[in-house]
Amino acid sequence: MKAQNFPPTTLARSSKKKQSLAIGRALSAIWQDHLQTLERELSVVLGGVDIEALHRFRTALRKTRALLKIFAELLPEARQFDDEFRWLAKPTSAIRDVDILLQQARRQPLDGDVTPILVALEARRDQALAEFAAVVNSRQFRALLLKWRTYIVTLASPVVTSTSPQHSSAFAVHGKLKTVLKYLLLRQTHKLLKKGRRLHPQHASSRRLHKLRIRGKNLRYLIDSFPMLLRNDAIRSMRKRLGKLQDILGQHQDSVMTATYLTTLRNNAPHNNAKDNDNNDKSNDEQLRARDTASAFDHWIEMAQRQQLLARLQYHNALLKLARASKQLPS
Repeated sequence: MKAQNFPPTTLARSSKKKQSLAIGRALSAIWQDHLQTLERELSVVLGGVDIEALHRFRTALRKTRALLKIFAELLPEARQFDDEFRWLAKPTSAIRDVDILLQQARRQPLDGDVTPILVALEARRDQALAEFAAVVNSRQFRALLLKWRTYIVTLASPVVTSTSPQHSSAFAVHGKLKTVLKYLLLRQTHKLLKKGRRLHPQHASSRRLHKLRIRGKNLRYLIDSFPMLLRNDAIRSMRKRLGKLQDILGQHQDSVMTATYLTTLRNNAPHNNAKDNDNNDKSNDEQLRARDTASAFDHWIEMAQRQQLLARLQYHNALLKLARASKQLPS
């Protein structure tokens, strides 16, 4: 599979407007649906109880940002929203990280006393939730929603928008929505595989693997956002392989976050000096509890590090299967 380069084509003015409007309407409908999800789930997230609401909020936000990035060539004026949506997403990541750790603690047996760790994590979650609440209660957030809603409504309007399809290779060869989607699908897949082949599974940095994961997510969101793509057997097969790769990279990223987060938490915990300081004023019971908690930290971090290694071992095989599946994509 090779990224397709369409030859430049001169389009009639009326044809350009129709093409821009068709794509604008499609994106407008998708983004309005994601905006409704963001607004619907927001109050539930702030309630602090339903972690699935946070997942739905973050997914809608990620899909919005993914399409902004993928269609940036066609909608250059939409790039103004990228930094603002990144600002909105940042505090949700802190909540999500703690939720993952709490789920791990409840799901897997750990040596030692995890109770002090859970208490510390719950406190961290409360703090992260308060920081998120401050963001969504700000004037900047309200202005962002108003500006974004106005923009996506304008995309579906028959009036001339600021899009410039005549400057984009994606609009060549009739510029129909299906043609543009095929072009973007092939280009995004090509870039993903090119980046993926450059990463050695044992030596690539966690940051580069995470960036590849984000690129894969964006590709998957493109496919899922336009059901017409899934009518093709080859695309469905490729999406399945992409999902397998995403699962592996997701496990790797979660384990990296777990080991890093817990190491920082352990180093800042009151028990940290208990192992080597028997002459302090603590009672023997307190010292034993502190060491038991330290043992829980060590065991948990060790499990995360093993998971990192396992994910790296699985990565190369998953990438090869995705590459084989991509060769069947329509060109």
